[in-house]
Amino acid sequence: MKYRKLYITLLICCSSLVTETIFSQGLSSLFNRGNTKKAAKGLSNMKNGSDDPADYILRPQYKVIADEPLWLLKKNSYENFYYNLLTGSIIGNYDLNLLTGNPRNKEELDWISSRQEASKSGDSVNIYQYLIQQNRDIDLYFQVSSYGDVGGGFSNQAIYYGFLTNNHNVQDTLIDRIRIFRRDIIKKYKIEESQFGLILDIQNIPAQLTSPEDIQNFKTFIEKIKKKLFPGSEGAKLGIKLPIIHEENNFYYVGNELLKRIIPMFDLVIYKNYSRDLEEINDEQLQWFVKGNYNFLKFDVDSLQKLGIPLSKLIVEFAYLGLNLKRDSTIDKLVFDRMNPIVSYDNMNKMADRSFVKESANETDSSMTKFKFKNGNEFHYDDEHIRLFKYDRLKSLGILGISLHGIGYNNIEKGTKYWKAIADVFGRIPDKLIWYFFGTLLGFLSFGFPYSVIKFWQARNILAKYKKYLLHTLGGWLIATFGFLFCLNIIPRNTVGVYVGLGILGILIIMILARVYLSKLISLFRK
Repeated sequence: MKYRKLYITLLICCSSLVTETIFSQGLSSLFNRGNTKKAAKGLSNMKNGSDDPADYILRPQYKVIADEPLWLLKKNSYENFYYNLLTGSIIGNYDLNLLTGNPRNKEELDWISSRQEASKSGDSVNIYQYLIQQNRDIDLYFQVSSYGDVGGGFSNQAIYYGFLTNNHNVQDTLIDRIRIFRRDIIKKYKIEESQFGLILDIQNIPAQLTSPEDIQNFKTFIEKIKKKLFPGSEGAKLGIKLPIIHEENNFYYVGNELLKRIIPMFDLVIYKNYSRDLEEINDEQLQWFVKGNYNFLKFDVDSLQKLGIPLSKLIVEFAYLGLNLKRDSTIDKLVFDRMNPIVSYDNMNKMADRSFVKESANETDSSMTKFKFKNGNEFHYDDEHIRLFKYDRLKSLGILGISLHGIGYNNIEKGTKYWKAIADVFGRIPDKLIWYFFGTLLGFLSFGFPYSVIKFWQARNILAKYKKYLLHTLGGWLIATFGFLFCLNIIPRNTVGVYVGLGILGILIIMILARVYLSKLISLFRK
């Protein structure tokens, strides 16, 4: 009991001593001009966070997927990814021959499945293996694509009809080839089956194939994939890519019966917010890209929801490509430069460094950065600031995440800025251990003081005996409680949280100064 009394007395005295020191000796230092400027700078840094994307981690409710073309992978672009900001990566593409079910790009599959020399380390490693080494929780996806461009004297309708009805066992050939490829990769490089999913990018299905029988055939095809590739509940994800919404769209947007039937079977729905097919983009849609794409993101998301796609499955994909436009003097409008309509960001960045290019970014009527040439031609693309605005808009709409097609188009220095936009919107800087350490110490003071006062009469007697220190003691307890909540991020550790703390401190200072003033006033009247 003797030691308990001593502890209680020491706790109260320490609290009052610390508070008294802060208020009696620290105020002049606190409001010193130099210290005030330092504090303001610290608040600014706290708000902005780190400039290095490597300092961030993704918030667990979002997904960020990198979809990198083979020719960029061969340049080791994947070595420059910020894997702390990735939940998945689409590596490898099975370019489907709709007439046979075999791949049209066997060389790509051979390259993907073999070991390659990493440019940074010089080690020989398979690309899937490399990604797992960088992020052991990353989801890997293999993609099957078909854009309906198979010839052979057949019309698109006949080709797709034969595929959907499994004519000549086309579907069986496709599924068997993918099953063997996936099995060999998993076994050879010791990858968890639950980490190796599949994305379907089968587009340009003719609008004539809208009968209930055709829709059922498509549904049966997907059911067969799930049954043969993902038996049981192993956890591997199956996704589908949908093309950009436009007036003359393909099979997916002709009515909504197909989507209603097949979407429940997919874990991810990736919406391609771009197009490399000029036939898909008329003059009105071109203006969407150049001037209204930011606002039309909400329109697209709302449209997809009406088609039965839940936001919890929706991922919006952005391509790192720019539009090359020229001014048509006959109609005084910008139109595609048909000779070179699509420009990579890498080439765009090189063009931006030339003296004859004038940059006009973040205009109020435009959702893209603009590079103007003296001849009237223009390049339009998303810089990192525009991307940040778009990501933030999508985040506010409640989607699952984003996909990045060809982020390797950017060089390392300028590409980092695009990763920073992802970090700012979908990531956070992880807590450091020191926050929990000080939070625990302050928690003992925060909870220990009221517990001691309620539990022990000796503590109450001490408080009654030293009434003149009561306000200081309560102030110390209040500061310790705020510190505890602040360290554990219950009160957010950002500018708002700091201002809350300063507000509490200000109120406490006013109360103490008011008490001192009243005491002096009372003593004056007594005289």
